[in-house]
Amino acid sequence: MSTAFHEISLGSAASRWMRALALAAALSAMAGAAASAQPVKGDVTVSTKDGYARIVVQLKQEVESTVKVAGGIVVVQFKQPVDAPVEKVTSGAPGYVGAARRDPDGTGMRIALARKVTVNSMAAGEWLFIDLLPENWTGVAPGLPNNVIEELARRAREGEKHMRLQRQISQRNQKPVRVRVGVQPTFTRFVFELPGVVPVTVDRGGEALTLTFGASVKFDLADAKSTMPAVVKAIESYGDKDSATVKFAFADKADIRTFREDRNYIVDIGAADGKDSAHAPPPDAPAGLG
Repeated sequence: MSTAFHEISLGSAASRWMRALALAAALSAMAGAAASAQPVKGDVTVSTKDGYARIVVQLKQEVESTVKVAGGIVVVQFKQPVDAPVEKVTSGAPGYVGAARRDPDGTGMRIALARKVTVNSMAAGEWLFIDLLPENWTGVAPGLPNNVIEELARRAREGEKHMRLQRQISQRNQKPVRVRVGVQPTFTRFVFELPGVVPVTVDRGGEALTLTFGASVKFDLADAKSTMPAVVKAIESYGDKDSATVKFAFADKADIRTFREDRNYIVDIGAADGKDSAHAPPPDAPAGLG
């Protein structure tokens, strides 16, 4: 939602407004950059019941817009052509508006003001609110109607729900990341190949090492479990929608080193006494540090 305020003063002749509107419309027609685009249909409503004039442009879809004031004319520009009956503004707010017209190419509306006002504009979804506040207006500017706020909130909830569903589908279809293992005389290296620069939190409390990855990554621990050094008694992984955890449980005191190398996160584990603590790797397991 965007909001803009403008304070303006007026000339006196309505004919001047009409000439200015006609000239502006002619210049817009000469530009004609978006004339070939299909206009977005919409409607215009006007209300003056609360001591100010509220002009509401409601389109069939959201179209980016800007509202400016120049020479006693409110100029509304759209990023693409629109087809909405702006002439309703003249009859709906005669005390505030002297004339109103739509640019021939549909990308603009021009509203000539009949009195000194402050202009407040708010864009929310497919709605554009233009409030004309009289000189004696005090207090804050009017806000969005409750029904619009509720509708935007409902859409936000639906959008979040859709994003969660898409994330769940993506996680179900995600190919597990195989943890590579390299066996050396005094330690075993576990290489976690990550899809990007994923944050990793390390907890080395008690007889365990817990790695928490700040992304929902599925790990294939087949090689890791088949090539565990004697000092490691178990390796498990689990995760949720936002993170993944790998836990090493130790049978004895272990010498542990963790570090990052490019996008990979590496864990070296050996016996605390520095002796050979690794089982022989299976035939298809990498023998080096890979």
